[in-house]
Amino acid sequence: MNIIEAIELAGKERKIRIAAWPIDEYVKFTCGDYGRAADENNDDFLFRECHLISDNWEVFEIKPKLHTFEEAIAAFKRGKTIKRKLWTTKVIERDFCDDYSIEFTIDDFEANDWVIVEG
Repeated sequence: MNIIEAIELAGKERKIRIAAWPIDEYVKFTCGDYGRAADENNDDFLFRECHLISDNWEVFEIKPKLHTFEEAIAAFKRGKTIKRKLWTTKVIERDFCDDYSIEFTIDDFEANDWVIVEG
């Protein structure tokens, strides 16, 4: 996509990057500071001519590593939070498991799209 399309997405709180950049580099925009552009370190980002004419802009998304149910449960037993990739808000946290039971489906057991939530 071009810079105009990329900036429109950045205005919707999406991080953008040029495809050739290292995998962890991106630009984001904040609503404050009159539309300030910042890099992954929150430093001011200055657009150069090569950035403005590039058609290789893309949305920055970190793809989570996917796990089997068995791997996810092992991580859960170590105190990690887990979820299925398709779940948008639901997570399974160790702190809350004593308060309610967790029901799994056969699809959950067979799935290879479990995510171990970091942080």
